[in-house]
Amino acid sequence: MANHCLYIIGNGFDRFHGLPTLYADFGNYLKSHDQEFYEHLTNWYPTFIDNQNKCVFSLWADYENGLKEIDQELLWQYINDHLTQYGDDNWGDEDNHRVQYIIQSLVDDITTKLKNYLVTWICSIDVLTASKRLQLDADAIYFTFNYTKTLESYYKIPSEQVIHIHGTTDNSASIITGHNLKLLPPVNDFDDFRLYECEKIIHNDYFHKTFKPVESIIQSHKKFFCSLNKISEITIIGHSINEIDLPYYKVIQSKVSDDTTWKISFINSEDKKVCYMTKKQLLIDLGVNGNNIKPFLMDDISK
Repeated sequence: MANHCLYIIGNGFDRFHGLPTLYADFGNYLKSHDQEFYEHLTNWYPTFIDNQNKCVFSLWADYENGLKEIDQELLWQYINDHLTQYGDDNWGDEDNHRVQYIIQSLVDDITTKLKNYLVTWICSIDVLTASKRLQLDADAIYFTFNYTKTLESYYKIPSEQVIHIHGTTDNSASIITGHNLKLLPPVNDFDDFRLYECEKIIHNDYFHKTFKPVESIIQSHKKFFCSLNKISEITIIGHSINEIDLPYYKVIQSKVSDDTTWKISFINSEDKKVCYMTKKQLLIDLGVNGNNIKPFLMDDISK
């Protein structure tokens, strides 16, 4: 690696350019394309009250963390409501598997179908409609959490200098999303084998399929991470440094010099006031020297 500068790019980068890449934008897309499915989702995921006293649907507020907030109590109520009891007058052989089929169909809807809509949405965003431009180092290395190819298409950064750690829109099959909730294997000793099979469906076909395998992703990019020993400056633009993605920061910190400068962007002074100390502390907890962490406003590097 010839360049000593690394950029870490998050969704705030695309948002700064005026691109509609919020998960709330995805919610609007889904509602306009399949309102029935949109409303179906609202049955299974919670809402919460934000700091502006607004009711917010968890998936559109924080999609990846929202995935692990599926209402399991409601799922089990749904299972029990559709479970034909042994000895029921209407019992048939199909009742040995009917409830499993019902819950499998439900889980498939809110995994495969939702993911397909997400991929279709993100691939529909035209990065060339961006309305702003930043001063970026054209020779730097870019580690991006974004699926969009704003760097390559809008800024003309060579693709060999860009790592799309979670996939990219020109290869929809590569797109990775997910939560970080690791569940132990099911251990409930149900008397009814149908309930045991339903639990396996929830565990294996929902939580496993919606889990982001960060550790294996890091291993698959081991060569890249090991090449960071010459990096002297890291610039984080538009990334929340969230819990799910912290392992990437941990491995980056372990590969770069202790003298490396870490620069964190903020959309404005209020954003900096509210979030800087939290982000700084997260990096310090990973081993970054606090004296080497510097904030800046994105407008300061805009053209």
